[in-house]
Amino acid sequence: MNRKVLGAQLYTLREHCRTIPEIVATLAKVRAIGYTAVQVSGIGPVDSREAGKVLADSGLTVAATHMGWWNFVHETDKVIQTHNWWNCVHSAIGSLGAEYYSPEGLDRFLAELAVVAPKLAAEGIDFSFHNHCLEFIKFDGRL
Repeated sequence: MNRKVLGAQLYTLREHCRTIPEIVATLAKVRAIGYTAVQVSGIGPVDSREAGKVLADSGLTVAATHMGWWNFVHETDKVIQTHNWWNCVHSAIGSLGAEYYSPEGLDRFLAELAVVAPKLAAEGIDFSFHNHCLEFIKFDGRL
């Protein structure tokens, strides 16, 4: 996405996005109040292809996603397919599991990312990490 848009993060509306009918109703309200884009995060366990149809019909752009790192590592092809169904080129994770918060865990993440990122890039999908203050940890006195 090469233009700036103001979008709503669906994670904030996750209690209203558990099923396809709820997602349809929520997207309509989001669109009605003036948003033109969403970040898909925290929606219910719904079929990604069906969600893609609903998103396309909503008139909203899927500017970004948040998915679990496990999905990126173990279901890379499914993550890519979902982004294609949603017409979204910006993928992200919201955090990592506790096992990654050590020097060895960081090395593990970087090794896994070295496998995942080129597969995403080959399909025109970029990747980012939505950081929080908890990621700022000191190892051997260094952040």
